[in-house]
Amino acid sequence: MRDDVTVGMEISHIDDDIEMALEAVTGEAGGQLEAEMASTVPPNGLVEKNACIPGTGIESVRNEAADEDQPLSMWFGRLCSSKSADGLRVRQADQETNPDVWPFQKRSPAWASIESLEVFRNIPQKPHFRPLFDCKEDYREGAAIGIMVTFSNVFEKIANLRIHDSRASFKSNLASLSDLEKHGFNVTLPRNRINKLLSIKEPLSKWMNVVKNAEPELQHHIDKKRKLVATIDEIEKKMLELQQTLAATKKVMEAEEAKAAVLQSTVDEMKDRIDSACNEFELVVAAPWR
Repeated sequence: MRDDVTVGMEISHIDDDIEMALEAVTGEAGGQLEAEMASTVPPNGLVEKNACIPGTGIESVRNEAADEDQPLSMWFGRLCSSKSADGLRVRQADQETNPDVWPFQKRSPAWASIESLEVFRNIPQKPHFRPLFDCKEDYREGAAIGIMVTFSNVFEKIANLRIHDSRASFKSNLASLSDLEKHGFNVTLPRNRINKLLSIKEPLSKWMNVVKNAEPELQHHIDKKRKLVATIDEIEKKMLELQQTLAATKKVMEAEEAKAAVLQSTVDEMKDRIDSACNEFELVVAAPWR
């Protein structure tokens, strides 16, 4: 069995197979129901979304059967709104003898196309269609075909879910899976997948609100930082100029110190000579005459 990613990729090709199945349903080998469907199918082979099959009340079976996001139970409820007593008796008798018996015989050639779809090859199903015992017998096989198509459509929609899709779309798929489960489909895998996706998606709105509320304050701090950076640059520029001035001043001071040292040396020497001359003069003045 291929992995779920492969199934999701391959399920996008289901539409062509469904179209083939519908064409098979409209053939002569399908019996009265198929003949009635064929009489209402326009030249392009597609049934109007809201068109009904005369005398049956069955709406068109296609990708958008009974509205794309409408739960299967609503469509099925319109189809089998009135339970027949004979249907209930047959249902009870058949379930007692064979719990897995289908409420109809597979006569339509559409089954070959439907059962060959990738989704049924990769995820084998054993539906029992027991709720169809409550429908008129003439409607059962057509309804079952529609339910099979719905199963493949639901898997396609699940494979195409995106994290920003509305929560209602996830819940709609879960509701459809519950309806399909009533007909015996094993929906554990897709249900777990949706619940897992929802658990990932749920905190998203909270996190997005945190981001939304924090962004103005963040921008304020970014702007303030930009101004401070400009101020620091200006201060550093002035500091550089002052450092250059300081260095130049130090050089001038060193030159002046050198000149002062030379002059100080000269002054000190001259003072020594003056002192010596004064002492000598006093000695001469005070010397005896004889």
